[in-house]
Amino acid sequence: MKFIKPLTVLASAATLCFSFNASAQQQAASISELLDLVEQARLTETAEHQQRENEFRQNVNQRQSLLNEMEQRRANEERISAELENTYNENELLKASRYETLQERLGDLDELFGTISGVVGDTRSTFEGSLISAQFPGRDEFLSDLAEVLTSDSDLPSTEELERLWFYMLQEITESGNVVKFQTDVAQADGTTGAQEVVRIGAYNIVSNGSYLRYDSSTERLSILARQPSGYTGSAADLQTSTSGVTKMGIDPTGPTGGSYLGALISSPSLRERIDQGGEIGYIILFFGAIALLLALERIVTLTLVGAKVRSQLKNPNAPKKNNPLGRVLMVYSADSNMDIETLELKLGEAILKETPKLERF
Repeated sequence: MKFIKPLTVLASAATLCFSFNASAQQQAASISELLDLVEQARLTETAEHQQRENEFRQNVNQRQSLLNEMEQRRANEERISAELENTYNENELLKASRYETLQERLGDLDELFGTISGVVGDTRSTFEGSLISAQFPGRDEFLSDLAEVLTSDSDLPSTEELERLWFYMLQEITESGNVVKFQTDVAQADGTTGAQEVVRIGAYNIVSNGSYLRYDSSTERLSILARQPSGYTGSAADLQTSTSGVTKMGIDPTGPTGGSYLGALISSPSLRERIDQGGEIGYIILFFGAIALLLALERIVTLTLVGAKVRSQLKNPNAPKKNNPLGRVLMVYSADSNMDIETLELKLGEAILKETPKLERF
């Protein structure tokens, strides 16, 4: 019994171990088989533990190798960073030295390039709104690039670039006095765009098919004005169809590049639009204004007729008439001429006061 009890405990422990092992699900038929199964399970677990230990050691070795590789890479990067920093410092010193050399060699040219930079800025602002740019696009880009070169610390404009600037300035002056026809894209009022013939009058106006156009410097495109100046579209059409001789044409040379008065003329509201802008208050003002106008006309007509009758009465003061104020006052004088001066003065004053309200009415 003393021997069987430990065996029973051992069997129970083995059975418990087998319950956690998925590979040993069969039941032992005897104590010997149970011992074999326990031994097999122990050997299996030992092999598994050994395999896991080997895998862990391999992982440790791999991580150590990876760590060593990262440390080596970091050391390389730090070395490269130090080299780049040294190179940067050397380049900064070289740049400062060469900049001093550049300034010494420039001498009076520095002032010249400053003047050219100002000319480029003024010319670019002129070209941005110039109608000539509609025929010769791309000039703004060249001037922008040239301005960047002039403001750079390391670049200088070439002779070709300066000659090109001079050419563009002469081109602007020359084309300002020419009337030319050319083909270009024009944006219509409905949003569509198509190529058509346009006529440019200097740097002042561009017309096409009897309509005035405007130039948008941001998109470098021409478009038809939403509102056309009344009374000038006919002459614009005549100019485009003419082949020789002199053609009357309305142009607008006002403003820096022309077109200022034309823009104001187009943007000015019509009489009907001004009335509509006033709203109800505007209509009330117009109503009372019409009444005042009628009263003024009535006064003008009445006083004109009275004045004519008074002038006629002045020519014949001895024959007073009742159809005018002066004649009625003279009739009072004639009727009361025998009275004393003070009484006659009162009579005449009363007659004048009676005539005054009629003349000063309204």
